[in-house]
Amino acid sequence: MAGKRVYAPSILIDSVEYKCFANSVTLEPGDYINFCEQEWNFSAAIELGYGASDTWNLLIALADTTIEVVLKPEDAAVAATNPSATFNFRVPSVSFMTGSSRGDRQMFTLEGRTESEPVFAQA
Repeated sequence: MAGKRVYAPSILIDSVEYKCFANSVTLEPGDYINFCEQEWNFSAAIELGYGASDTWNLLIALADTTIEVVLKPEDAAVAATNPSATFNFRVPSVSFMTGSSRGDRQMFTLEGRTESEPVFAQA
């Protein structure tokens, strides 16, 4: 059986939905800190926008704070076929502009280690 394709995931960063601003998202296990705890890495490629409720203004206000992130494969209720991963993440500084050419979209990657191991839920 083939795996489920991801078309419209839910990417909640500090309770704000970013799925329509992102074109990729990852949450992957990293190295073990000790015999009990594993580090996890989070990244999301997000399009920069500069309006009052756009991505740059929302994320720059969160820089150097720890916030909650919730990821789901679909923007629907949590279920056995749509699990969620919830974790804490310290938001780094946000790029003001990236190396784009005239007319290009400004994309940047929000990335780093999580502050806690993800908690997975299926209901």
